[in-house]
Amino acid sequence: MERAHGVQQDRLVKELRLRGVTTIDGANEVMCGGFVDQLNEKFAKPPASKEDAHRPVPAAVKLAEVFCIAKQRLVANDWVVRYHNRLLQISRDNRVLPRPKEKVTVRRLLDGTVQVVHAGHTLRYREIEADTLVKVTEPHKAMPQSATVRAVHKPGPRHPWRQSGLFSESRASGASRP
Repeated sequence: MERAHGVQQDRLVKELRLRGVTTIDGANEVMCGGFVDQLNEKFAKPPASKEDAHRPVPAAVKLAEVFCIAKQRLVANDWVVRYHNRLLQISRDNRVLPRPKEKVTVRRLLDGTVQVVHAGHTLRYREIEADTLVKVTEPHKAMPQSATVRAVHKPGPRHPWRQSGLFSESRASGASRP
């Protein structure tokens, strides 16, 4: 079905180019002027059966909760969920309460309402302001560095790289390494 739609789009673009149409108003005139009807006559196929194959929507399904934007979020230790710069405090009086660090689904319905869902249950919550949170993550003051400098470890005379002979001549002659 999607390929057929793509073919129709390709034909429309070609038709617009052939007619020299470069504006939206011109494209609308071409489409309303019978071009779409010609495509439908050319590519339409009769249904295999006259019977309607659509199933009825079950009574328990709420279409507003199906056609929504759903995102997974983690529950913080204080039962706060962050969603689009909003802080949603999950109420303790919910029948099913997620544990901290568990995932919940935050749904944004088409009418703009937000739902927090866990284990198939819609949770009650309240939106809180950022300044009501306890600020636990304040930046730590830098610890003063000690004045002592760590000594660099130098391998002893019996270390394998000293035994390789690579540096023995340069050290004996007093030449420095590059």
